[in-house]
Amino acid sequence: MSTKTTTFRVNFEAGRTNANRPLISLPYNSVPTAWYAAGRPGYDWRFYDDPVNASGPHGTATEGFLHSNSISLGPTYVFNNPTDRQASIGFMSTTAGTTANAANAVKSQVFHPIANRNLLNDSIRFVHTQNIWDFAAGYWTAANVPRGQLPGFQPAGIKAQGFTDFSAFDFKNRLIDETSRQAESFHAFNVRLEQGFWQNHAGIELAYDTQRNDRRSRNSFFSINNGRVQG
Repeated sequence: MSTKTTTFRVNFEAGRTNANRPLISLPYNSVPTAWYAAGRPGYDWRFYDDPVNASGPHGTATEGFLHSNSISLGPTYVFNNPTDRQASIGFMSTTAGTTANAANAVKSQVFHPIANRNLLNDSIRFVHTQNIWDFAAGYWTAANVPRGQLPGFQPAGIKAQGFTDFSAFDFKNRLIDETSRQAESFHAFNVRLEQGFWQNHAGIELAYDTQRNDRRSRNSFFSINNGRVQG
């Protein structure tokens, strides 16, 4: 006498998380002591763009070792106080230059008293102070050379400057970015049909399985990478 068994199984699972995950490390403190020692020099786009300034490099702007334009093309958010929960002002950090007609750009052939005095094709960039590990080799000369290091070279083993004064922000009890959200969801579905023969010593199985995992992030200011606090 033969016995056969038919089994039909269906399984469905779904889940979702919604969180604002903390940064895994403190942001870089890119307001270096060298900038304070130099008298906190500012950056004036017009100095490089105005032909009246004989000493200015009248072309693409030069930032110098204390300034960098690494945040170009992205938005810049300004917080007037470390306890502010919202930015005081926000703007795009770059206004592109062009020789044609384009939206949100400065046409190089058209004079503008603020945006284009030299009639050259260069971009207006918002710059910031650099972290000490970004300083060019030309900075490491004379008294700036650490003991045991050669002048004209970036010192070996130099690392990014982080925060040592925690009074600037309550990193322990507050999130730097309280507006971001990271959401994940998954859906898993499978169905299986089993048919046994000869007292279940043999059989056949048909199965179908599908899975989906979605990840959505709305990171207003930082992602998992290290953010920078600029001057």
